[in-house]
Amino acid sequence: MKEITLNKYSTESFSKATLRRMKHTDCVEQRVRCFLIGQLGKNYSINTTIGLKDILDGAMVIVLKARELIGCRTVILDCEAPLVELYVNCGFTVLPIVDDKSTSLTTLYKMII
Repeated sequence: MKEITLNKYSTESFSKATLRRMKHTDCVEQRVRCFLIGQLGKNYSINTTIGLKDILDGAMVIVLKARELIGCRTVILDCEAPLVELYVNCGFTVLPIVDDKSTSLTTLYKMII
């Protein structure tokens, strides 16, 4: 689990329906609980046909089980810029977070319905 902070600048990029699904209110700053998927990688020493979509599908099965217990609706992950398109192709969207910390990672999110 991880909390992200949405503020009035970052929420302008979301539709009202998405903000409602994230349980966002009209406060100046709102914290949203999310499932964080971390450290996905490829082992080049193993010859396999398993791709990113297969790994994410497996992770989502576990997230959906956890959702039944916890009730969270958003999944996020952090990745470097060259990988953003791969995750977007798997259904994730770039999360426009205005953050004071300088980081080279891009945060992406996916809603669980």
